[in-house]
Formats: sequence, structure tokens, C-alpha cells
Amino acid sequence: MNTTPHHTLSHLTRRLAVGLTAFALAGCSSEPATGTVVGTVTLDGKPVAAGLVSVLPAVGGTPVMATIGPDGRYRAEDVPAGDVLVAVISPPSEEVDGAILKKQPNAKGPPPAPPKPKVQYPLKYADAGTSGLKTTVKPQAEVTFDIPMKK
Repeated sequence: MNTTPHHTLSHLTRRLAVGLTAFALAGCSSEPATGTVVGTVTLDGKPVAAGLVSVLPAVGGTPVMATIGPDGRYRAEDVPAGDVLVAVISPPSEEVDGAILKKQPNAKGPPPAPPKPKVQYPLKYADAGTSGLKTTVKPQAEVTFDIPMKK
């Protein structure tokens, strides 16, 4: 085997190039690091049965929405890793959904106002900026974040 300085340097250069390429590819994934946030939403100690949980990256971006199940549990997947702000959105009432402002063809005046929703969570929880709810999401991890709302 030829061990001239030129041959050894060339071999070392190739090994270094392969190592740096592997390191760069491992650290430069096209997919952002994400995790999962799970928990139970309660109002005055009782699980809520409907609504949405919004998980918003603190640095901005698109919120991840999760449906609250009948047992108060939610699961938000593919949440960008890092600090997040959380909001809870009241469920729309069936009465409100069904009362799309309809006006009869021969009726006079404006259509009737829709009724107020039956279930309404305190308004401060509907905005991630005022809810006071925040946690940290770790990459490829599941974080438990229970949300105890108070009236």
C-alpha cells in the first residue's frame, strides 16, 4: 500500500467529506421537529364534553387544533416543538348552527338573531394571548397538559 503524504491526505479528505455530509444531512431534515400534546379540559373541576383546543407556537405560525371528546380529553398531534400557547374554544350550539339567518321570501324586516350558545367557556380561555395557558413541546415526545378552567 502506498503511504505517500499525497495519498494519505486524499484518503483523509474523502473520509472528512463523507462524515461532514452525513452530519449535515442528519441535522437538516426537511420536516420540522414536532411532538404531541394531550390532556383533559375541565371547567370548575368537571370535564367539558365538547369544543376545541388550539395549540399555537409562541414564535407564531399556524395553530394546531384538537377536538375535545365527550370525556374532556384532547390530543393535538404534529405540534411544532418549542414553547406553545394554548386556547380553549367553546363548542358551537346546535341551535346556533341550525339558525343560519333565514328570511322567508315574504317576511318583512331583518331575520331573527340566532340564540346564544348553551355552553360558553370563559372568554379569556378563547384567546391564546389571554388564557395564561402555555407549555413546552419536545420533539418526538408526548406532553400531558391538563387545562383546568374556572368560571
